[in-house]
Amino acid sequence: MAGVGSAVRRLYLSVYNWVVFVGWAQVLYYAVTALLDGGHEGVYAAVERPLQLAQTAAVMEVCFSSLIFFPPLSHLFELTPSFKL
Repeated sequence: MAGVGSAVRRLYLSVYNWVVFVGWAQVLYYAVTALLDGGHEGVYAAVERPLQLAQTAAVMEVCFSSLIFFPPLSHLFELTPSFKL
């Protein structure tokens, strides 16, 4: 029998995947609409904010999965703010 943790995990992943899907669908919709309305010059201006949010979610997904599947990497994230560029 699956535990409560498994159900919560499935619910979280389902909601997360739908939110990310809707975000990328929004980017596609804005890009196509801007392309049809004014040509390629205005596409980035139309999709800039939703694109940044969708890409940030994608990067965070990679970072989160690396913390789960490769725990020593978590120490790198803890030390990174102390490095000076």
